[in-house]
Amino acid sequence: MLLSVYTPPPPPPKKGVKPLFIVLGVCGGGCLLVILAIVAFGIFSFSKFKEVDKLAGGFLADVREHKYAEARARLSPDGQASLSESDLKAQEEQSEANIGSLKSWQISNQSSTPGSQTVHFTYILMYDRGTSTCDFTFTANQKAEFSLVSVHLEPSGGSSGRSR
Repeated sequence: MLLSVYTPPPPPPKKGVKPLFIVLGVCGGGCLLVILAIVAFGIFSFSKFKEVDKLAGGFLADVREHKYAEARARLSPDGQASLSESDLKAQEEQSEANIGSLKSWQISNQSSTPGSQTVHFTYILMYDRGTSTCDFTFTANQKAEFSLVSVHLEPSGGSSGRSR
């Protein structure tokens, strides 16, 4: 009598995670992190833009209300050294004599130099009888806090403002 030895069938293949799913998971997770970083940077940049816009808007509101000392106080110490209250008052009074009272303003341009901590904003100022431009220069410190370092007011069609 012949005895045969029974060999069991091979075990079924393991149902593990396929390498394709691992690669896709790692790539998807990496993409998600990049997207989150971009969104976080955008939120940070927007909040800093709002901070700078608020500082410039406060300066212009003070000028509109003829609060020249308060407007000048918004400048950094370097900015205050380059713009006296009497110069600011004279510039605005000359603009008002030519084109009326300051009514409102809107941002028209923002620029910065890559690698620099300096940002420039240009506002269009609307007066009763015309417009003017106002250029602001801001610098950021190590904590990304901005300070207003210079202001340049100039009516359209003339140059009644002085560079600061």
